[in-house]
Amino acid sequence: MKILQVSHGLPPRENAGVELYTYYLSKSLVRLNHAVHIFCREEDPEREEFSTSHGEMDGLGVTRVVNNLTKIADPASSMTTIFLMKSSCSFLGQRNRISSIFSISLRYQPIC
Repeated sequence: MKILQVSHGLPPRENAGVELYTYYLSKSLVRLNHAVHIFCREEDPEREEFSTSHGEMDGLGVTRVVNNLTKIADPASSMTTIFLMKSSCSFLGQRNRISSIFSISLRYQPIC
């Protein structure tokens, strides 16, 4: 199965509960022969706001979108902005037949 995990962060930059849970759950799913990709936010003042990077970490595909909270009027709603929702939908459209999408926190789940 092809699985997309949506999280507001990911190690090694963020190491709190949701980030670690997403990481270890994803690694376990890969061990069960599932293809897992993680879509998450990162803060990087050196990069353009809302730019993305794609890579791999420990067998997991990872796409990070830069959100430095500089273009958001209300930082509490930073992960529910229209831009991020559109980015997620665009990302999903680029992937071939994702079977399942998991979000640890529904507050941060982009809606297509």
